Amino acid sequence: MKISCLPVTFFGSIFRDRTMTREDWFKIAAEVGLDGTEIYETWIDGMDEAQISELATAAKDAGIAISMFSCENNFAGPKEIEVATEQVRKSVDAAVMFGCDVVRVTAVTPFGETRMDWKVAAELDRSELVRNSAMGLKGCLDYAEAHGVHLALEDHPIIGSFVEEYMTILELVDDDRLKVNFDTSNFSPDTIVDFARQVAGRVVHTHIKDRLENDHAVYMGKGEVDFEGIFKHLKAAGYDRWLSLEVMGGGRDKLEADYDYITGVWNKA
Repeated sequence: MKISCLPVTFFGSIFRDRTMTREDWFKIAAEVGLDGTEIYETWIDGMDEAQISELATAAKDAGIAISMFSCENNFAGPKEIEVATEQVRKSVDAAVMFGCDVVRVTAVTPFGETRMDWKVAAELDRSELVRNSAMGLKGCLDYAEAHGVHLALEDHPIIGSFVEEYMTILELVDDDRLKVNFDTSNFSPDTIVDFARQVAGRVVHTHIKDRLENDHAVYMGKGEVDFEGIFKHLKAAGYDRWLSLEVMGGGRDKLEADYDYITGVWNKA
């Protein structure tokens, strides 16, 4: 099993305070024993192809692979679909440059440049947003396949944030080329293990984080997520791809503790 990380805990240092570089993060990841890291679209804002290539080389030189390239999409309507489709295509191109075969996509998100406001979403027909999301995602699959990249839909707010709704999107897309980025804490702990059972065969990347009520930054193993139950379903489906620790808060100490805990649970499951 390969272990990656989405280092949310260092985002402030890297992108706000500028006290840490992306290359510094690659070095930390290697020292901790990680095999890879994720790259977000915001990580390469303003970079040209040569600069992206340099960043990819820096990760490779540190012994760190790129497990997934992530973008935040909003497929809410026709105009949004046009923007999101171009966004996904650029993300696929970037993933190829990083030697990565997975792009994380969302249906309708409250985050990122293309976000939809929660209040606006609440006033719209949710079933229509689901249908539009499915149509938009379906339209991106040919381009991704042509470049050897999987699109992986995350169980993620706003649309696709409940099991039944997420499964409806998969059914409407009706194409096995749309894969799953499984997040262990975006759904209720009461439903997440059964969700794992339903989608295990389509998972190509897994976000690992715990939650205690609405706190997603707790140390893994201290919250409510049944990691062993989830991992049993993934293993039964033959999953052997990335477990990516979404470390929120706690810095390096939490990263190391989460790494030790999750590797132990995976080996036990």
